[in-house]
Amino acid sequence: MTSNSLTLTTFSPSRPDHVAGLISKASAHLVSWTGDPTRLSISSRHALSDAERAVLTARDWELAEALKPGDRRAAARAVLAMLGLFPAGAAVGADVDVKELVAGYVSAVEDLPAWAVEAACRRFIRGEAPGHNKAFRPSSAELAHLARQQVIPVRAEQITIRRILSAEVVRDVPKADRERVAMRLSELSRGIASPADDDGLTTRRPKSPQSKRPA
Repeated sequence: MTSNSLTLTTFSPSRPDHVAGLISKASAHLVSWTGDPTRLSISSRHALSDAERAVLTARDWELAEALKPGDRRAAARAVLAMLGLFPAGAAVGADVDVKELVAGYVSAVEDLPAWAVEAACRRFIRGEAPGHNKAFRPSSAELAHLARQQVIPVRAEQITIRRILSAEVVRDVPKADRERVAMRLSELSRGIASPADDDGLTTRRPKSPQSKRPA
């Protein structure tokens, strides 16, 4: 069985270019609220259109489906394809119960999607697994670890998309309006600091009566 036999699922973790562009565009303008970093906003000037939001919503659904635990039979096929190509411990011998051996690997990855398990098995077959002794089959723990590594960027993309979709759209105040408000505040500030003397409200100290000299 060749590594091509591991191409069993239709999901590809690679991000489509148009989706990557939308994520980059929106992420650059997300702002955290003061005192609540989990609450995000985006100005109306940079907010996504309804069509763009629909694209990210569809991608979020696709990722949610792709991250669900895979079918155990698909994982078993991937494991068998991998073990069959390792000379040490992969061959069927009198003291080796292949069914139990495969079941042990499948149990280690049963919470992971099938495409991640297949990708990890493919990397072991190709000798691309970091730190692995290529002369021996990987352990179930090594397979599970590498399979989880495949999932990390997909989960990160899903989190980013959901942050974008949940961000509150804040009306962008035109520059002219901002300048007008700033000018008015400046005028009020100067008026408070320097009250007029002729407004009838300034308190004047009464003059002390002059004492008359006796004649």
